[in-house]
Amino acid sequence: MGLTRFWFDFATDARDALPPGVCMGCGITARDIDDARSILREFVLGESQTLPTRVIEDVDVQTLDAGHVRPNMRAPNSRGVWFPLGYERPLHHSFNIVERAPAVEDYRRLILAVGWNDHSDKAILAALSHSLYCVCLVRGKKVIGCGRVVGDGAIYFYIQDVIVLREYRGLGLGRRMMDAVMGYIERTAEPNAFIGLMAAEGVAGFYERYGFTPRPDGRPGMFRVWD
Repeated sequence: MGLTRFWFDFATDARDALPPGVCMGCGITARDIDDARSILREFVLGESQTLPTRVIEDVDVQTLDAGHVRPNMRAPNSRGVWFPLGYERPLHHSFNIVERAPAVEDYRRLILAVGWNDHSDKAILAALSHSLYCVCLVRGKKVIGCGRVVGDGAIYFYIQDVIVLREYRGLGLGRRMMDAVMGYIERTAEPNAFIGLMAAEGVAGFYERYGFTPRPDGRPGMFRVWD
């Protein structure tokens, strides 16, 4: 069976939900349209629900943007993604889970990206150093996510700072980090240990997969941010 070049366009209002570089479109060489859509999911979109608005079959690459697309594309003659660059391998091979603390500057970049309060270098370094467990999500040399566990290491554990940068969400990466975090809990926690976390709005269902439940109305949690 021969190969065909496909070009996928996406709606401009979906760009914030797309992986890096894909807002201009995506070029894929595949056996047929079903094969092309499979490659799009496996190599580019992952679990994202964003769908292309237009597909050009047997696209003439000479008609594509001469200033942006053509200088930054692989040769489109073999099966796979030829635009944008950086999607030559399946997504699950492109990201690494590394059991270590993020650097101070990486941690600050992540918490600011999700709108959390900044802290001094001294405070961040102390917090990371006193963590029971840390995990980083790394693509290439860039830390694009992290998670931590704090507590006493036996009876009380709190899962903190589970972050994936917005442009990499929807790819199952948060689940991979939480799997690592829960692996640590399973190896370390004593029977009847308390495992707590504070879920951001709209993501409680993600943590429910791991057995977490909201506190009952009659037993509300409380907190204070120190001035």
